[in-house]
Amino acid sequence: MLFQKKVLSESKSKKSQVSLKEIWSDKRVWILFLGAFFINNILYGLINWLPSFLTDQIGLTLNQAASVSSIAGVFSLIGAVGGSYIVGRFFQNREKIVVSVTSILGVVAAFLVYFVSSTVLLTFLLGIANLLLTITFVSLMSIPLKIFSGSKFAPSYATLSTGGIMGGFVSPILIGFLVKMSNGLYISTFIFFLIMGIFTALIILVLNTNTKEELEG
Repeated sequence: MLFQKKVLSESKSKKSQVSLKEIWSDKRVWILFLGAFFINNILYGLINWLPSFLTDQIGLTLNQAASVSSIAGVFSLIGAVGGSYIVGRFFQNREKIVVSVTSILGVVAAFLVYFVSSTVLLTFLLGIANLLLTITFVSLMSIPLKIFSGSKFAPSYATLSTGGIMGGFVSPILIGFLVKMSNGLYISTFIFFLIMGIFTALIILVLNTNTKEELEG
C-alpha cells in the first residue's frame, strides 16, 4: 500500500509539472503577451509623457498639468475598480469584445486630446481615455483565468505579464525618440497611441477562448 501511494504521488507530481517549451508552444500565450505589450505602451506612455505634453505644447503651468494628471488618474481608478465589476457582472465570456471596443474608443479619445484647446475638454477626454484603457487592461488580464488552468496558469500568466512590463519599459524610450524626430511636436506620440490601440483590438480578436486547459484533470 505504501509503495502504491508513493507511485501515485510521484505520478501526480510529474503530471503537474509543465515545461516552458509546452507553455510557449501555445500561441494563445503569445497573443496575450502582445496584447499586454500594446496596451501598456499606451498606458505608460500617457503616464510618463502627459506632463511634458501639457506644459511644452499646451502651455499649462506645472500646477495645472498636475491637476489634469490627477483627474485623469481618478478616472483610471474608476476604470480599474468599476470596470472589473461591470465586466465581471455583465460581460462574462465577452472579454474579447470589451477589450477591442474599449481599446479603440480609448485611443480615439486620447488622439482627440491633441486637437483641443479647452483645458476642460482636454481633461475630460484624457479622463475618458484613461477610464477606457484601464478597462481594456483589466479585462485583458482577466482572460488567462478563463483559458488556463492548473499548473499551466502561473507560467502562462508570468509570460504575458512580461509582455506588459516590456511595453512599459519600451514606451517612454520610443516616445522620446518620436518627439525628438518630430522636432518637439507630440502628434507622432498620439499617432503611436492610436496604432497601439488598433493593434490591441486586432490581436485579441484572434484569441481562442473557447477551450480551457485541464492539465490537472
